[in-house]
Amino acid sequence: MIQRDRDFVWEEVGRVGLCFFVAMGREDLHISLMMGRPDPSEEIIWFTAEADDGLTETLSDVSTVRLAYQDPPRQVYMVLAGEVTRADSPAASALSPAQPLGFMGSTGDTNTALIGVRPTHAEVWQAPHEDVIGALGALTGAGTTDKASRRKRTIDLS
Repeated sequence: MIQRDRDFVWEEVGRVGLCFFVAMGREDLHISLMMGRPDPSEEIIWFTAEADDGLTETLSDVSTVRLAYQDPPRQVYMVLAGEVTRADSPAASALSPAQPLGFMGSTGDTNTALIGVRPTHAEVWQAPHEDVIGALGALTGAGTTDKASRRKRTIDLS
């Protein structure tokens, strides 16, 4: 079941793509709406950012970030915690030469920073329709109290 949960997280990251990228430095909080490119085989999500937008400066103070994804049609909401990998680190070699720096619409100029995030764990909330919850409760004889806690799970990705 653990591998199925991991596969589910990577599938959602790939499907949704767009997330809130949250980094909290010593003196500032930086939140950006960013499109990531996941590479499940390398367990990394790649992002591009303008080098002078403040994010790269904030990342010099932190090693862990949060990525918030939402998929309203499927009623799936996730927050991933992950370790930051800088483009000049050895882990950046996981990006193949067939994927140039401008692979997500950036200009590919030297003002673009490549940022990798290796997720370590995820909080996942799934909210089935209330009718389904009611029917399940009626079938099992279970009450419908504390519905949210039954739909939330933590998945270790490390």
